[in-house]
Amino acid sequence: TKAIQKGLDYVHSHTNEEIASEIAEYFPDTTYSNLATIVQRYMDIDAWFTNTKIEEKDFSHVMEIVENAGELTKKAPYDKLVTNLK
Repeated sequence: TKAIQKGLDYVHSHTNEEIASEIAEYFPDTTYSNLATIVQRYMDIDAWFTNTKIEEKDFSHVMEIVENAGELTKKAPYDKLVTNLK
């Protein structure tokens, strides 16, 4: 959880170009320019949470993104998929 939070903190405090530079090695078939554009799109649709606790409204937001992309035919149930530790 701490590592995921560190990653979230990074994406919220850096530019799309900086993020693209950091993750480029994991996407060898994608140009840097395309990767920076993709990261910017994620930023534009507010796709990254700010912390590791997943609120129901945030879960629903992700479901909308996936649904709008045509990848979801039925929304997943929040209460069956998310367990937030206290």
